[in-house]
Amino acid sequence: MTKKSYYLKRLKMFLGTLPSTIYFNFHYLPFRQAIKLPIWIKASELVCVKGEVILDVPTVSTGMVTLGYRAVSVYPKRGIMWENKGGRVIFHGRCRIGNDSYISIGSESTVHFGEDFRNSAAMKLISNYGITFGNHTSMGWDTIIMDSSLHSIIDTNTGQVKPNGGPIMTGAYNWFGAGCRIMPNVNTPERCIFGMNSLITRGCQMESYCLMGGNPARILTRNVTRDFETDE
Repeated sequence: MTKKSYYLKRLKMFLGTLPSTIYFNFHYLPFRQAIKLPIWIKASELVCVKGEVILDVPTVSTGMVTLGYRAVSVYPKRGIMWENKGGRVIFHGRCRIGNDSYISIGSESTVHFGEDFRNSAAMKLISNYGITFGNHTSMGWDTIIMDSSLHSIIDTNTGQVKPNGGPIMTGAYNWFGAGCRIMPNVNTPERCIFGMNSLITRGCQMESYCLMGGNPARILTRNVTRDFETDE
């Protein structure tokens, strides 16, 4: 693809979703940021647009965050479902979340997307407690990130309701393959690779520079890392 055809494709992509992009930017951002249209969104449905969206960056640029645009052809082009019930979403740099994705933020949650967050398609993120993605986090299609089980459990001896979740934090340069499931209270170190369909729970033993996989995930190979700097 030539440079000219690339920019023409980007322009066509943007113009087709201009109304939702304008609304989203001016609804959430201060005017001095919104006028630059830093967030491009192809919305399949804006279920709830409460809460805050914050750009924590030194310089705001047009299209630095793209939500719901087609990146993978084997998933529908229906964009992104956005539901923010009153929480905060903070972008710390460039972010790309692909087509057929779903984001649901609870009223007490704060979600941080680190610099250069990448998802190819079909990500499902549900947060009631808080999620922090380290810089250069990469996620394959059909990943699920849930910091809550969404259902309460009662201790039959005491009658007390047990916590149904807890915050998630991923380290910098983490790569989650297609179909990974990241569960409540997970805290991953930097530079981990998680293979396809890994189930990542708080009981998993993890190390930096390792390849993990399985249900639950376990260390398969040590002393490896993804080459993010030259990755395409």
